Amino acid sequence: MWFKDGYYPILIPENGQDIKGKKLIAINKHLINEVVDSLSTLIGETNEALLKKQFPNYVTHIALLEYFKFLQNDTIQLIFQGENGDKSSLIYSKDIRNNILKYGMPKMLQTNTSPLYWSNMDKIFWMEIIDSENILYVGYNKCFGKEVATLCGYKNVENLPSFQEFTQRLFSCIDTSSFDKLIFDLRLNAGGSSIQGTKLIDELAKYDVINTKGKLFVVIGRRTYSSGLINALDFKNKTEAILVGESTSGKPNHYGEVKQFQLPKSGININYSSDYFKYLKEDPNSLCPDIYVEPTYNDFENGEDPVLKIILEYED
Repeated sequence: MWFKDGYYPILIPENGQDIKGKKLIAINKHLINEVVDSLSTLIGETNEALLKKQFPNYVTHIALLEYFKFLQNDTIQLIFQGENGDKSSLIYSKDIRNNILKYGMPKMLQTNTSPLYWSNMDKIFWMEIIDSENILYVGYNKCFGKEVATLCGYKNVENLPSFQEFTQRLFSCIDTSSFDKLIFDLRLNAGGSSIQGTKLIDELAKYDVINTKGKLFVVIGRRTYSSGLINALDFKNKTEAILVGESTSGKPNHYGEVKQFQLPKSGININYSSDYFKYLKEDPNSLCPDIYVEPTYNDFENGEDPVLKIILEYED
């Protein structure tokens, strides 16, 4: 994963524990900056957030490493370095099965604690009151729910959470309490249907008790994309929200409204964008936060969220 202080593994194989806490510095003697420069050419426009998001997928893609001539005798040596300069390495072959037999299945690095947003990342949307700080924290991880699924013709929607009911609980909570701050976290939201989020934001904008500079915060990041980005723009354009976090991988003005057709001979389905959406007069490659915060590896290892810390300390 790309952190502020380097590229660290958070998925570690069973027999490769000595790379824990060490950053990736080279692949087959090619310095990591050289690798990043080559892989960045796969991204059409200069968008550092998109590169940070995609880098973990690219750097483990054997075909890409082979294309850029980073393979050596059909092997991949990943070289890691610790804070004291001590080095460790993993040597992989092109055969994934051999790698699993050699090192075992990779597992997520376990930390003693997890940030609030990380521990709820399996939920579509959620909210929690941080009593010690008198803060209402809302996580919106996907622009989805029972209502969207029903409109799209999904089956078995009864097991999905209702966004309408969630919205009612949210505003009931605001009406019956007096929170110092409200945090709306979009950093994991890669899209879905933006309409339900826009309606919520339009209603929230009417609440002067919350829609005030220094009380309403929206968290964005490298995973904020598509409809998640549209809702972040709704907050920017319609409320007094302060945006905190990292720049988005999604571009504010972008092509969307995906449709599909099938090639007549091969039967292959083709997805394509059918419309262009312009939300800003300028044409930036990312939506940038008002307060930029990028996590370090130590933040991750210690289960800390520097974004939440900045918001807690914020005074207008």
